[in-house]
Amino acid sequence: ELLVCLGQACFMFEGIGLILPTFDASKKPEDFPWIYTITMTATLSLVCCIGLFGYMAFGQGVQNLVLLDFQPGVLVFGVRLAFMLQVLCSFPLQMLPASRLIEGLFFERISDPPMARKLAKTGFRFLLVICFAAIAYLGASHLDNFVSLIGALCGMPLAFIFPAAAHYILIKEQQWLDLLLMAIGAVLTVLVTAVNLVAFIPK
Repeated sequence: ELLVCLGQACFMFEGIGLILPTFDASKKPEDFPWIYTITMTATLSLVCCIGLFGYMAFGQGVQNLVLLDFQPGVLVFGVRLAFMLQVLCSFPLQMLPASRLIEGLFFERISDPPMARKLAKTGFRFLLVICFAAIAYLGASHLDNFVSLIGALCGMPLAFIFPAAAHYILIKEQQWLDLLLMAIGAVLTVLVTAVNLVAFIPK
């Protein structure tokens, strides 16, 4: 339970790849730190409150997606519809950094690409979306473990290993602490991944 929770917490790092592009695109980069701090604090508070209120209202039997515990009604339908639209509209934004990295392995950058190349990249992105949809469909049966697995494989290295490795290479101070964080991150990544993969094995 604790390891699954750690993976779910590290899933929150899913959007960290958008920080630098957002900073680069901002008109006033000097205002970015306090805007980022307020945004992250508000988001963290909202997530904690929703989790706490869900347990207070429904107890240990609360669903992984708390919206499934509400009785059907107009208001509940509106909330579910808003959640669905949020996921639908934010997916392209979340996918953009990853798709650009993956496309760089298959397509060379050219200034004026022909139509055939544009169609090929569009088809490649379509296949990526299909793959993500298939993975999401397979993981929906164990949503909590699926989210935790993504957090373990992708979020934990972003939270523990990569920052410590960058600090170890760039700043030659307290390198023992960087090594300790990298070791903790590696161990947690393996443990949390294993725990969540076991949950998908039919009993």
